Amino acid sequence: MSSKVIVGRTECQNLDEASFRERFKNAFELDEALTPEIYYQILLDVEFNERKALWRVVSRIRKPDQFLIPNFLHRPVSPSPIRDAFATIPQFGHAPSIGRIDMLGSGKKRSAPHHHAIEHSDDERPLSNGSEASSVDRPILSPSKTSPRAAPNVTKSSSFGGSLVVIDDDDEDEDVQPIKKRRAHILPVRSTTLLHSSRSAKKQRNRTGPKIVAQLKSAKHSQSTSTLGSSGEESDLFLPTLTKRKSQSSEGRIAETLGVSLSNTIESDSEDYAATSDTSDGQPGPKHKKKLSLQSPTRRGNQNEMVLKHRIKTMATPWLHMLARPFFPTTLDEAPAGGLQPIEIEDRNDLDLNRYLEGIRVKVWDHEPAKIDFKGSSIWQNENGRHGYAAVDIDGVTYETGDCVIVRSTKPHSSKKSSKKNEASDGDELLNPWYARIIYLFEDEDGEKMAHFRWFHHGAETALGEMASPRELFLLTQCDDALLDCIYCKIKVTNKRADVLAIQNGTGIVELDLADKEEFFYRFHYHEENKEFTDVSIHEDIDTHIRHNGPHCDCCDRLEEISRNQQTRIIGGTPDNGSHDKFDAFHRQGVDYYLNDFVYIFDDSFSPYRIGQIERIYLARQSRHPITSKPRVTDQNLMVKVALYERYDKLHVKYYDELIKGRAHKVRDERRLYKSHLTAKILVDQVDGKCYVRHRKDIENMEQWKDENDRWWVNGQVSNDVHPGGVIRQPDLSPLPSLNYAKQTERYLTDQANRRDNFLRNFEKLRGLDVFAGCGGLSNGIHQSGVAKTCWAVEFSEAGCVTLSKNAPDAKIYNLDANVFLDRAIRLENGEELSPLRDCHGNVIPDPPRKGEVEFIWGGPPCPGFSIANRCPKAEDIRNSLIVLFLSLLDFYRPKYFLLENVEAILTYRLGASQVSQHKTEGGILQGMLKFILRAMTGLGYQAQFNVHQSAEYHTPQSRTRAIFWASQMGHRLPAFPEPQNIVQPGQWRSNWHRLRRAAPHPTVTIGDALSDLPAFDWVNPHRVVKQTREQRLEREDRRRRITQYNCEEYTTFVGRDHQSYASQPISEYQRKLRDGVQMDELFNHVTLRWDERKSMVIEQVCNVPLRPDADHQDLPTELKPWGLSSPHSAASRHGFYPGRIGRLDMEGISGTCMTRMEPNGKNGKVLHPTQYRVITFREYARIMSFPDSFIFDFSTMRAIDVARQLGNSVPPNLACAVARQLLDVLMERYQQGSRGLRIAEIRPSMHQAFSPINENTTPYSMALGSNGNPITFD
Repeated sequence: MSSKVIVGRTECQNLDEASFRERFKNAFELDEALTPEIYYQILLDVEFNERKALWRVVSRIRKPDQFLIPNFLHRPVSPSPIRDAFATIPQFGHAPSIGRIDMLGSGKKRSAPHHHAIEHSDDERPLSNGSEASSVDRPILSPSKTSPRAAPNVTKSSSFGGSLVVIDDDDEDEDVQPIKKRRAHILPVRSTTLLHSSRSAKKQRNRTGPKIVAQLKSAKHSQSTSTLGSSGEESDLFLPTLTKRKSQSSEGRIAETLGVSLSNTIESDSEDYAATSDTSDGQPGPKHKKKLSLQSPTRRGNQNEMVLKHRIKTMATPWLHMLARPFFPTTLDEAPAGGLQPIEIEDRNDLDLNRYLEGIRVKVWDHEPAKIDFKGSSIWQNENGRHGYAAVDIDGVTYETGDCVIVRSTKPHSSKKSSKKNEASDGDELLNPWYARIIYLFEDEDGEKMAHFRWFHHGAETALGEMASPRELFLLTQCDDALLDCIYCKIKVTNKRADVLAIQNGTGIVELDLADKEEFFYRFHYHEENKEFTDVSIHEDIDTHIRHNGPHCDCCDRLEEISRNQQTRIIGGTPDNGSHDKFDAFHRQGVDYYLNDFVYIFDDSFSPYRIGQIERIYLARQSRHPITSKPRVTDQNLMVKVALYERYDKLHVKYYDELIKGRAHKVRDERRLYKSHLTAKILVDQVDGKCYVRHRKDIENMEQWKDENDRWWVNGQVSNDVHPGGVIRQPDLSPLPSLNYAKQTERYLTDQANRRDNFLRNFEKLRGLDVFAGCGGLSNGIHQSGVAKTCWAVEFSEAGCVTLSKNAPDAKIYNLDANVFLDRAIRLENGEELSPLRDCHGNVIPDPPRKGEVEFIWGGPPCPGFSIANRCPKAEDIRNSLIVLFLSLLDFYRPKYFLLENVEAILTYRLGASQVSQHKTEGGILQGMLKFILRAMTGLGYQAQFNVHQSAEYHTPQSRTRAIFWASQMGHRLPAFPEPQNIVQPGQWRSNWHRLRRAAPHPTVTIGDALSDLPAFDWVNPHRVVKQTREQRLEREDRRRRITQYNCEEYTTFVGRDHQSYASQPISEYQRKLRDGVQMDELFNHVTLRWDERKSMVIEQVCNVPLRPDADHQDLPTELKPWGLSSPHSAASRHGFYPGRIGRLDMEGISGTCMTRMEPNGKNGKVLHPTQYRVITFREYARIMSFPDSFIFDFSTMRAIDVARQLGNSVPPNLACAVARQLLDVLMERYQQGSRGLRIAEIRPSMHQAFSPINENTTPYSMALGSNGNPITFD
């Protein structure tokens, strides 16, 4: 090793990659996975001290049960404590988590007995050398000669006051933070135990389970078992500190308190520990394990980071356990059956889908009927020459109308008469057969024997795929005429909806109750485009398939009704004497439009709708039939003339321009319009729905009016003396006297308001259970919607529970593992006598709710295992099995509604994959997790649907996609998914298959809309690397007069004032809504993270990024540019140098996905304030997530990084509110139809909600993205 300790910055920057590796070859020999970019950043962090940098590399590679030091880092024996060796410990991203201890020792040697660990006194202790290994066996790494490491198996003396630290090493993708400085003592152990190689260490860990690294003891608090540092602040050590139980009775009392038996405790790295003694031959002695209960009240360590590691086996109800066991063979435990239906072995073996499908394919394609004869005489005849019959004989088997059959076909619509026979050609793959019900039998005009079929899908052909039950079918709204020779056989198909209704508040599983193993059943309708499973009674008239008196088909009637509802037609109207016909109203896409209605005008998918008022409805020239002279009404000849209204906010300059010109920000109002002097003639296919515009004097409660979707207001118009082609400015506007409205629309709005008021007076919010609640983002949005109240919330993170209790004071908060919650609920249902339930601190908490009390369950199980940000995916990640636990709560409680939220990648996650390497899995079931979730929901008798939503489309200044699953009981209609409210820019992901709108009413909510009313402040630039220039000094003096300056190094936890006043009244509608109910002097959490002097480089980098939109690390002075992001020899050069790292936000743009860490040089490093020298504050981060300002985080009880993690893991409340408001609409419709005496089965969704628009050339997805090419014409 070079004697040079401090390396020159210029020396490093002038090296290419090969030279850099050669210059620092010791570091690269230590860690083969080390890259030049990473090591350069390490050098930056330690101010180019090479020795400290090498220590950080050692920390990167050291295993939890090792304390190995390279030979070239050995120090001579010294009596003084070695303080700098572990003074600075690196932060790890996606790497095996390593327990870090600030080491303190002396140079004196002290021999240790061979068979046991030495107990030290409370004073400063000497450390044993204990080195017996040859240097030949360890050319790169060797044990320290001055600081022996602790063995993986240590017998802890009962008289010792320290506590055991259990290290957990199998979580590669969570961040680990360094702990505070503290003094620690290492128990010397026998050298043969210390000197195992890394390979033998791995074997040793496999034998012994948990690893006991050291017994920590504070110099001042030798008897304390807490993880507080000497300063009294909570340590960043995230692993639990566990103490031995004094007796078996103590352990039994804990199990009794939690309501679990010892047989249900789980052995895991984080929950158990093993104590061993060495035998004379140096091998570990017999293990003495002590199991801990599912949730120990004496858990120690940082629980807020422990939540990132789920180590207890996941509990699953019998049905979920049966479904999930093949994919999580080692991570699931079956819950006590209790009232739940047990799953027998024969039931498990019966569910062999592949074997069934292969057998039926061969049988169907090998069969061809020999003789087909109608039975009896014709029972009906129509004008097309068709003759109907009641029954037909096919090879001796009688088939009647209403019978269900298996049909040989490729697709339902391909089995029509034109195909004659559907035979597989040579070399064709045998496709799955189809299933159908015979609606009627007939002989056509050509003498062909045919049937009209209504089709079913087998579950394997739906979104369930490989997860489907072999015997479940799904009804389709599809029917066809087909030749009778395609029929293979008759089957028994039973409608099980009534059975579902009978057990949906109980515990049964319908498909396990079939007496006949050859019987098929159905209970759901399947919508192919929307991938949704809904109550079959909505889509089928049970009586129609047994009629014999004519060619009547309920499916045909429904399709015709849908088509008629989507057609464009005239409503009333009077012909004009001129060359055009003009009308009073028209119908299109299920909506009636009248004169004076306000409408959305589609112009561009990436631009907000234009708004116009209908002044005239007329037909284009040559629109009459040449013979009958009747008007021909289509989308291509029916036109409307509209008066155009423009958005008032367009009259404002941009936020950044206001700052440059030194102006105060103008108040924005996205709902305000003004009437322009322009009109437009457009085809009706550019009309994309109605909106509601009112004159200001006609609105009683402005805020209430604007809180509803599609509501606008106006009070101004362009003056008559303004030139039509000129630029409109605010002085060009004059008052608008009044506004005309459509009478029909006015009556509708009045009736709707009365119905809503009546409903809300009598409506009691649903009782909700929030699981994996986090800090409560999903709950907060649901509360805003008014549909439910959080009565119970389960969250393992203590910091999350603190935030929950502060912001949802009426909810019962359960600070424990959700497994314990479910286990307790089941045992209470079984009637067991249990001791009081206690949280992780031993405090008594209420029992879980009983069955029947929970009406709505929502939650978002942990997503790291699914996220594309996870660089170390696992084939069987135990955290992913928490989906099974969540669905087990659905199985147990059987609520009316169920909502599951997660990252978009859950839809493509493969179940049953194989682990190829640390960073890769392969194989498994494509979209396996999606199919599993839908299978579990439908198997429990729940209607189910899913969608992906872009948060930026729902009043959130952030690009964040989330998958949403809805489930509801039979008889309770599934909510529709919300239509987008804000447009997104090209390149950003858009919601697709459920959307009906081609654009959105509002522009994107920007960073300026979110942050412009908050107090400004800067960080003080430390200028340690780059000296201050004269221009910087003058700018700082000028900004100091206008903006508060904070020195980061003077703060201990965060930078800024946690409680202060706002800088102004709300500037935008977004701010108005977030500040609802908050006083001017009640601004909290407007503070930033703190970086200490060791991270002064980060502070200096942030303060040197120019104050312009999208500036980033590439704009830094050369001395401050991170090598790993800027060097042409780094990996960043292959990725465009990672634009956006250490990047400024744009006042006119939006944020990227908010992560759990606000690191400027991290993956989402665009966290710098757009106009101030600092990173964004926690309040600004919360606003970007759409949390209201009344939602407060308590920094006195948690760390700043815990707040960042809570925000990064949350669901944007505005997105949650938009989703939940659709449920409120369903409940209101149910209430209104129920009040009119209708049966629940009669409550059906409107056609535009039940089906996507049917168009041969346009699917809902292409409609959302495409333009019709018809420009707006002005006159």
